[in-house]
Amino acid sequence: MSTSTSTFANCSSLVKNWDTETLIIFLHNLNINLDENDFKILRKQKIDGQTFPDITERKFMKDGIKRGPAMKLEKQAKILKERTRAFEKGKIEYFWLFPCGIWSIQHFVSWSTNIFGPTERNEAHTIFYNTLYIFRDDSNTSQEILEIVRDLLLKKKVCIFHFTGPNTHFLDIVC
Repeated sequence: MSTSTSTFANCSSLVKNWDTETLIIFLHNLNINLDENDFKILRKQKIDGQTFPDITERKFMKDGIKRGPAMKLEKQAKILKERTRAFEKGKIEYFWLFPCGIWSIQHFVSWSTNIFGPTERNEAHTIFYNTLYIFRDDSNTSQEILEIVRDLLLKKKVCIFHFTGPNTHFLDIVC
């Protein structure tokens, strides 16, 4: 497990407590090419850990941030929101509890259902694949985990189509 991944787990639960300067330090450390003007706007608007995860590109632009940085900020806001949501639900623990070699969407859904009760398929897929994207985009993720993550993300793109019977009108699509 990468150090920064465990770090995000610790900080995700605290995001709501971040003041503006803590958020700015976090964003600065991401190296997403924001400049001092962008940070000045965040300070002026008093964007903090409670407000940042819900801000859209449009809102950032309305506050005076240019489109490029606004898009980057919205992406980071969404990632942070998803990390926090997954962490708060406890389902991200899956990635700490099981060795990466056995990670799979089927195993995740089964584990999640056993621990938390029935989980909506879309929610389970969102948490599982968004967490994989976090690993993929984390420069501190180990090569072993990166290989597993890439394989799982490639499998996600493969869809299997099958008919449920020759005289039925149903088509199952599994991705």
